[in-house]
Amino acid sequence: MPLFSVISICYNDLENLKRTYNSVSSQTSKDYEWLVIDGASNDGTPKWLSKLENEQLSWISEKDHGIFNAMNKGLDQSKGEYLIFMNSGDLFADSEVLKKVKQKIKENTRVDFLYGDSVDFTKDNHEFSKKSRHYSSMWKGMFTQHQAMFFAKDHLNGLQYRENLKITADYAFICEFIKTRCTSEGIVKLEFPVCRFLLGGTNEVQRIKALNEDFYTRKNILGLNNFVNSGLYVAHLMHHLLKKYIPFIPRLLRYN
Repeated sequence: MPLFSVISICYNDLENLKRTYNSVSSQTSKDYEWLVIDGASNDGTPKWLSKLENEQLSWISEKDHGIFNAMNKGLDQSKGEYLIFMNSGDLFADSEVLKKVKQKIKENTRVDFLYGDSVDFTKDNHEFSKKSRHYSSMWKGMFTQHQAMFFAKDHLNGLQYRENLKITADYAFICEFIKTRCTSEGIVKLEFPVCRFLLGGTNEVQRIKALNEDFYTRKNILGLNNFVNSGLYVAHLMHHLLKKYIPFIPRLLRYN
């Protein structure tokens, strides 16, 4: 059984999947499996995967019902003790990440969940270092990127991504996992970047729908009262509008 399952979801995104493959395969620690869940791509992805000579790779290519359905397939088929999602285009921060995380696991008597910093970047290769917040601030929103988180598989106990949430099921999954599957002593903060994350995904493109889903998560999973929840909704909406019309202001607030 490998220590890590690195799970990559993809659909018609071969060039980005190749970049993710190069990042995963460059890890100095080889105590992992690379599990690719492809949504029946027609851009040559299955053919490329079938030609890879990599004993750590396993993959499927079949139709799914969206990204979170595919991610649930990844949860079900993974064999590692700790799971991390690196979807097509996502990268590890450097080649030593899994080695350093493995050492952190050895140093702690119980590890339910690990999380660290990220390096966010744009399509034109502008980079921004994003420090993670303390996990207890999850009621405010994502405290780091999903790709900077490791989940202990034996703590899932049937937990899956809520497929009725089309944009931010990852936020709901993280909140539910930490609230119901973790103890405070089992949560490990990593003092280094875990991932390089490409900005501009669905969460940002469909931001209003994402805000509505986040409201649902705060109310139904975290139990946040409507007054505070509504205030957060307005604050995030204002941040979205600032980022859209005066982009340098929220960027300064976020990364400094």
